[in-house]
Amino acid sequence: MLLSEQWLREWTNPAGDARELAERFTAGGLEIGHIAQLAESIEAIRVAEVLTVAPHPDADRLRLVEVNTGESAALRIVCGAPNVTAGMKTALAPVGARLPGGVRIKKSKIRGQPSEGMLCSAAELGLSDETSGILELPSACVPGTPLSQALHLDDAVLDLELTPNRGDCLSMRGASRELAALTGAAWHPPEIPRITPEIQTCWPVVLTESAGCPRYVSRVIEAIDNTRASPTWLTERLRRCGVRALSPAVDVTNYVLLELGQPMHAFDLDKLEGDIQVRRARPGETLELINDQLVTLDEDVLVIADDKGPVALAGVMGGVRTEVDAATTRVLLESAFFAPEMIAGRARRFKLHTEASHRFERGVDPGIQALAVERATALLVEIAGGQAGPVGDLAAEGNWQHRPPIELRRARINRVLGIEIPDQEVERILAALGFECRAAETGWMVTPAAHRFDVRIEEDLIEEIARLYGYDRIEPQLPRPAIAATIPADRPLAIAAATELLRSRGFHEVITYSFVRPDLSSMLTPQANLLAIVNPLSEDQSVMRASLWPGLVAATQYNRNRQQQGVRLFEIGSRFRNHDQNLMQDTVISGILAEEIHCPHWSTTPRRADFFDLKGIVEALLERFACRAQYRFERCAQPPLDPGQAAELMLDGERIGICGRLHPALNKPVGIEGDVFLFEIALDPLLEAVRPAYRRISAYPSVRRDLSIELPRTVTAGTLLDCVRGIGVETLMDAELFDVYDGPGVSEGYRSMSIHLTLGSDNETLDEPAVEQVIGQILTQVEGTLGGRLRSQQG
Repeated sequence: MLLSEQWLREWTNPAGDARELAERFTAGGLEIGHIAQLAESIEAIRVAEVLTVAPHPDADRLRLVEVNTGESAALRIVCGAPNVTAGMKTALAPVGARLPGGVRIKKSKIRGQPSEGMLCSAAELGLSDETSGILELPSACVPGTPLSQALHLDDAVLDLELTPNRGDCLSMRGASRELAALTGAAWHPPEIPRITPEIQTCWPVVLTESAGCPRYVSRVIEAIDNTRASPTWLTERLRRCGVRALSPAVDVTNYVLLELGQPMHAFDLDKLEGDIQVRRARPGETLELINDQLVTLDEDVLVIADDKGPVALAGVMGGVRTEVDAATTRVLLESAFFAPEMIAGRARRFKLHTEASHRFERGVDPGIQALAVERATALLVEIAGGQAGPVGDLAAEGNWQHRPPIELRRARINRVLGIEIPDQEVERILAALGFECRAAETGWMVTPAAHRFDVRIEEDLIEEIARLYGYDRIEPQLPRPAIAATIPADRPLAIAAATELLRSRGFHEVITYSFVRPDLSSMLTPQANLLAIVNPLSEDQSVMRASLWPGLVAATQYNRNRQQQGVRLFEIGSRFRNHDQNLMQDTVISGILAEEIHCPHWSTTPRRADFFDLKGIVEALLERFACRAQYRFERCAQPPLDPGQAAELMLDGERIGICGRLHPALNKPVGIEGDVFLFEIALDPLLEAVRPAYRRISAYPSVRRDLSIELPRTVTAGTLLDCVRGIGVETLMDAELFDVYDGPGVSEGYRSMSIHLTLGSDNETLDEPAVEQVIGQILTQVEGTLGGRLRSQQG
């Protein structure tokens, strides 16, 4: 919300300049993001009166103009504006002046004729987008007067960055009321008189959906001239608040919106067909909006309609069919209260965001509609003429404006804020906010003002007291809670452990968007049914991620483009799946290892990262979760990974993750050269795995044996280890693979796998017969199950 300081001070005038006002707003929780001084960029611009206009001898489109600048001698200007005429007042940039765009005016010759300055358009001065001619000023302006003074541009514009809960400050009325409460200055809103009707024309209104629109105020105004130009003071105020002037009927409704915070709409009365109906849309109805967008409606949408159909999307935007234009002579002003829950989300559904919907979604003062109509009537009749009819005020039955009182306890204020605030100060603050306050046994019963939709519970009232009392007056105190030792839950501990391990392996943690590019997501998760976002921030963030890989790949590409060759990134976050039209969400640990050269020490040979580097990282991660003996890797061929270097991670027969090298064919599409390795593991199955348990260290020595076993080449190392561990012998403590050989001395179609066995007992030292018995059981199991044999026994 842009606030003109001049306009603001008409409502309340506290001491201090614009910067001090901004500091007071910000200290009260309403941040001022920027202050713009309007006069700074046009300090040298002056008012000039055109005395004569003559053709340029050497250019058909140029004119030789003499202007009076308040000095004794007139200046000669070469001007190409089509609207320059003798007697008009306009803006002159004299020689030496600098325009807002940075252009410095110099004395020059244009087609052989001297020019001692420049007559400026509104666009060249940064006052509007109008470029069709030079700026035409009111006839009362005195030549030589600084333009900033003539247009009252000695003003500052404060950019009020409101949070969604403070919709009551989206107007001069609301912002000034808040400033008065924050500073203690008097609040004196301008008096808005009632307009006496000159005609008796009324337009019938039917409130079919009173829950969504409990109040509808309207007024007919006839015989207006909508071709007139709105006065400079009004268009300037609109411009300073970021609104472009269009026509009197539109400008007046925009002005009232900015001044009072009440969105209004003007219908061309001659285009309406039958009564105004406030109702829900019928399924399949369509409406062409004034932005030329055609929307298809359903019964969840509130519309303003006539006998022919919808003429406006209630609280959002009007339709083309009843739009006012230059030929409009009769208008119906609409000023309604729409329930926030009836408007919220409707504009975004149609990819719209309007000043009206922005306010109605947050809540508009339910008692201001008739006042807004009176203000708009007075302005429109003053600018465009016309005759006003009586005000039609249709309200639903029942006390829909009623706000139940909230109990505010004196002890609760002291407990939450940590200080004691005198009762008189509490009552002063609540009164300054316009809240009704009645004394009670434990404190007060407080009824919030109708426009404060954000105040609903006792803590909201305490927050208001703290804001106006001043956060800087509340001395910080260290808390004195009773501290009880607690055991952290498994999940945070597990996540912290995983994070620590990956960082120790050279990974950097990143946080990427949950919204990703659809093309990149389709490449990296081709099997996923992507969830499209109805109202995306951009095309590059238009689907929900089915994997964390798209964000990691994009981050890797970004870093590689900036000469970061070795990239290791990981993220712990949520992925989203579409399961039978239901959103499924789970947490995963994902990582990416882009091609890098390992050279940890001068004594080692440099080499490139490979699949086994990735596999080792994943194994270390699984061991950190204490489920090392339960998982296994199985070969897989699943896009987008290279079938020869990809593995599924299985835990108790269930797939919990996948890892492997990105298929080389995808390197160019994703924009990363060289090998890229990826992994992704579901977190919840890891947390459900068997946790570490205490085991007493044996007092007896363990025995170690190595076996080299010939196996068919189709048998994997994981299958061999599962077979060995599955013999069910308590004295077999561990089995590990330490070598694979398939050179000379090994039968064709076979390869040799060497495993390291650790045997031991908690009760005794194993003798050689006991060890040989276990070895025999292992060999028998391997031979019978896998067709293997001890390598020394080959025939």
